[in-house]
Amino acid sequence: MDTLQTAEEWFVLYTKPRAEFKTRDALQARQVCVFLPTLPVPRQGKPPAQQPLFPRYLFAQFDWLQIAPDLLRWTPGLLRVVSLGGIPARMPQEAISLIRDQLGELESSGGMPTHDFRPGDRVRIRSGPLQGLYAIFDGPTTPSQRVTILVDFLSQGNRTDISVDELEPAERHPRRGRRTRGRGRRIRAG
Repeated sequence: MDTLQTAEEWFVLYTKPRAEFKTRDALQARQVCVFLPTLPVPRQGKPPAQQPLFPRYLFAQFDWLQIAPDLLRWTPGLLRVVSLGGIPARMPQEAISLIRDQLGELESSGGMPTHDFRPGDRVRIRSGPLQGLYAIFDGPTTPSQRVTILVDFLSQGNRTDISVDELEPAERHPRRGRRTRGRGRRIRAG
């Protein structure tokens, strides 16, 4: 089904939010070869749900000169064919094959890496432009392993999204007890 014929090329399609599956199904019903890369996302007490690897994007293979304009224009959920400078963006077959290979490797290794962070956990940023800063884990944002953290930077709490791969648990420093009663008056042990 995904063999590349001489006139057929892969194009990048942009959909309405959460309409990737509806658009894929509508195009497949019209005999268009479609590739929607998905990943399983675990759910508590339920089987994993499939979520798009690239939210709002999918790939379709067709002959641009032979396809009826209405086929794309009236496809449910489809907003547009991604274009660069007014020219539809084509995806090389090698890129599609690479995405398929990477998805196969992810599936065989058990899926996307997970983390054990919970909202409120103290974390340290181990790489990237914010390396070395401490933050508070706020929560996951997308299936692509980006999370939200609260960073105390220049005495202001700033919320930012970051890859979970750039985080590590913050080391717990033992808290020292008070040593003075204020104004320099020492606390004497018992």
